[in-house]
Amino acid sequence: MKDLYKMQKQAKEMKKILKTIEVEAEEDGVLVVVNASQEVVSVEIDEQKLRPENKKKIEKNIMIALQRA
Repeated sequence: MKDLYKMQKQAKEMKKILKTIEVEAEEDGVLVVVNASQEVVSVEIDEQKLRPENKKKIEKNIMIALQRA
């Protein structure tokens, strides 16, 4: 029983550590930051790219950047 409690405690500590590790990926003006828990921390888009005619390209670049991160 003590081993199970110890393992649960270690798992909680590992989750905390994973949230502090971040990876950045950039694709043509789209920057994505994801932590090691696979949570998206932030998405930044270059203002020069924010035009209605760029919508599909921005969406594609977000997907590429997320996959890289």
